[in-house]
Amino acid sequence: MKTFKIILCVLIIYSFVALHSLTAQSNTAFINWEGQVIEVFTDHIEVHFEDERFRDTVAVRLSMDVESVNFYDRQRGFAVMHIEEGMDIHTVIGKVRAINGVAKVGPSVVMRAKTVPNDTHFNLQYGPVITNMPLAWDITTGDASVLVGVIDSGIPLQQNTTNLSHEDLDNGARILLGNDYSYPQEGIRDLSGHGTHVTGILSAETDNGKGIAGSSWHNQILVVKYFNEQGEGTFQNFYNAVKYAVDQNVDIINFSGGATVDLLGTIENAVQYAYNNNVLLVAAAGNYDQQRNPDRIVEYPAAYSTQYDNVIAVSATNSTDVVPFFSSRGPEVNLSAPGENIYSTTPNYSVPGGYALNYDYDSGTSMAAPHVAGTAALVLSLNTNLKPSEIRTTLQLSADKVPGMGGQNFTNEYGYGRLNTNKAVRNIYVPQVYTNIATAVSAAVPGQTIYVSSGNYTLTSNITIPSGVTLTLLTGANVNFNGRYIDATNGVFNIQNGSTVYVTNGYSRYYGLFTSVQSAINFASSGRTVQLLSMTYPENISFSSKSNIALKGQEQGSTTLNGSISVTNSSS
Repeated sequence: MKTFKIILCVLIIYSFVALHSLTAQSNTAFINWEGQVIEVFTDHIEVHFEDERFRDTVAVRLSMDVESVNFYDRQRGFAVMHIEEGMDIHTVIGKVRAINGVAKVGPSVVMRAKTVPNDTHFNLQYGPVITNMPLAWDITTGDASVLVGVIDSGIPLQQNTTNLSHEDLDNGARILLGNDYSYPQEGIRDLSGHGTHVTGILSAETDNGKGIAGSSWHNQILVVKYFNEQGEGTFQNFYNAVKYAVDQNVDIINFSGGATVDLLGTIENAVQYAYNNNVLLVAAAGNYDQQRNPDRIVEYPAAYSTQYDNVIAVSATNSTDVVPFFSSRGPEVNLSAPGENIYSTTPNYSVPGGYALNYDYDSGTSMAAPHVAGTAALVLSLNTNLKPSEIRTTLQLSADKVPGMGGQNFTNEYGYGRLNTNKAVRNIYVPQVYTNIATAVSAAVPGQTIYVSSGNYTLTSNITIPSGVTLTLLTGANVNFNGRYIDATNGVFNIQNGSTVYVTNGYSRYYGLFTSVQSAINFASSGRTVQLLSMTYPENISFSSKSNIALKGQEQGSTTLNGSISVTNSSS
């Protein structure tokens, strides 16, 4: 287990510890199909013909006014019907179903590959396997729009050059060389191997037929040198490194180090700078050290996770989901992740500390943190609008409650559980359908769209949609508010199709769902807004003895009131 420290003395030097993209394409979408939300292709549907008269492509095109019909088994009447861009799948299927000679018709459901990279040493990596990363990679392998800053000991370079030298860390388009904040300055070249090991776990070149697989394959990496050859750095330079990374517009910072004290608040100042600029800081919780940290307390900056919700403190687990002896623990821990005997990249030249050339094993919470940072990069690739606090919440809610937690939701050793990359990614990507509004909202994670299926619902309590969550009522979902409300101050509330309208207060609190504009107005008290969907309402409506009632169409789409408005004794 490597030891990385920051020296603490009168000069304020201090001591730290370290021991392929398959994102959704534009021609796919999720739709509600017979009570299920499924992913389908939007440019075609599947048709099975039983009547031979309809197996002629030209006749079908003329009768259906579609772009083309392609039979993949003409003898049996199995075909794919390509539809015009923007056409509603449900409408097209309804028309096709009504035609004589059509046996079956339905959407063309997306079937996705199960992504296992071809890296030759992937079989030595239990971290991606135990956190279910291959299933997450079916959805996304990351995106270059997400920039992750790695503040560590540097990256392998050819001597006296800025040329990347490691076969799994040699993509100059992805790996950006930043500033050197080591003390004394040594240059960006990794002279200890720690930064190389961490960066490989996070984002090694993947599916390239050699080496290992990174957690997030396609995000960009900003290499910021901080630790010197002995694994040491100063508080001032940590602040400078964080500020520099933030100023370079990183989205996430991985810092696999720590200090047991923050005497002058210098580390906190750096954390606060990241917080003020919406940058997520993933930090190692710390390791046992007989002199420095015999009690295995959570070290700074990870220890600031209870004060700043942009910080994720990560403890370590092993291949059997047990927290090793060396891992720090405490109420500050948010997540645990694989950190014992982790196989990753090392410099392709000799460095102190005994690393083998190119690839080797290492242990520590330093190794756990980049698994989490890589997962955060995957999640952010799917929704770049997520705030650091929302990413943290998503990872916490999707973590596995492993046996070592004893059935508890949180422990000082594991935090909210061991990282599950697949759950985190799919919670963002795959919509969930519920038959209970309160259950749907309580189960939601930031960035997720949750659906409530058709049916009749009565609210028994007020509902608050969490930050970053979209709650959508599917067609046929009828809600009796029963004197309660749905608060969407921080979330989004949508109603799918139909002629339902609703009443809001400040555009965030929804007090009722109605089948006509007039019924909503009758319910609304003064000062409230009647929100209309994007459709035509064939009504004559009237205001009587109301003040400051507003009619507001949806921001996207066209809302038309096809009728008259009569206002008496009102200012509306």
